[in-house]
Amino acid sequence: MDMAVASNLKNDRIGFRDLALKEECLKRSASSGVYAKRSLRRYMLLVQRNREQFDFSVSEARLLADAIECEPVEGAKLEDASIFVLWATVALESELHGLGSKWKVDMRVLEGKLRGLKDGELLAVVDAIEQFWLLSRQHDYTDSELGKLLNKVGLVRSESEPDKRNY
Repeated sequence: MDMAVASNLKNDRIGFRDLALKEECLKRSASSGVYAKRSLRRYMLLVQRNREQFDFSVSEARLLADAIECEPVEGAKLEDASIFVLWATVALESELHGLGSKWKVDMRVLEGKLRGLKDGELLAVVDAIEQFWLLSRQHDYTDSELGKLLNKVGLVRSESEPDKRNY
């Protein structure tokens, strides 16, 4: 591990600029920082478990990434509540920018997949897209490398990776 990263991990503390969020944490624990760290660990576990449920093709995942392009500093262009109607955001962006044609994706099929996702899965999709954009901006990837990156962040499974969903 890089020494600078190790140092940041050792000294990393959770601070709050959003006082309403800090108040919500203090309703649940005497220490807002301890509660925030525990909640963040739980969120990461939720995201990891829900990524196992994804059934997106590379083209669908590329379309999702285009529709929800995330800036490295600002995060997703989605408001928190709109994550739960992700299908509508993707449909609108696709219609405005021709993403279905660009990626050769049947939008009815993709919309059905998105509508069928549970809340935790929707959070995991957005989290994976944020991670994809962060990583993709760190290097000049080829198209095939971007497909592998989509697999790395969990939006698509490799052909050899077994289906982990419970039927």
